[in-house]
Amino acid sequence: MITVKEYADKNGVTAQSVYKRINSKKLKDRLKGHIVIEYGVKCLDDVAIEILNETKKVSTNTLSVVKNKENKEELEKLKEENERLKDELIHKQNKYENVLEQLLIAQKQIAEKDKQLLEYQNLEKEKNILDREEKETREPEPEPDKTEPENHKNEEKKGNWFTRLFKR
Repeated sequence: MITVKEYADKNGVTAQSVYKRINSKKLKDRLKGHIVIEYGVKCLDDVAIEILNETKKVSTNTLSVVKNKENKEELEKLKEENERLKDELIHKQNKYENVLEQLLIAQKQIAEKDKQLLEYQNLEKEKNILDREEKETREPEPEPDKTEPENHKNEEKKGNWFTRLFKR
């Protein structure tokens, strides 16, 4: 003999579910005389355990059918979600490839612009060098003659040849 609690623990169910099965109309008559109360605790004899195990098998089979149906439904949902995710992945891969192509084109354009910029900078350097060389090779401008202003003053005093001619 074992207690209802021990039977429940042994079969992986709650004591409450065992009590429900014991009190059900279906089993109550069959279990009559096989359930004994000792010290305020219900105990099951071997026949009661067999009866509960038989009904457990039937309910387990029913439960298996229900779970199998639920599993099939869940499997179908998972297959649909898998297909949706595959399509989404393909779409994202295509989008990625397009962006990658655009990136490669942009990198080529940047490389070309960098090359042009480098050529321009080199030309600027060469131009600056040529300008410097040209300035250095030009003849230096003559320095203003310091005696000239004095001569100019003397000419002013003397006047031009016309005024000198008519003054006399």
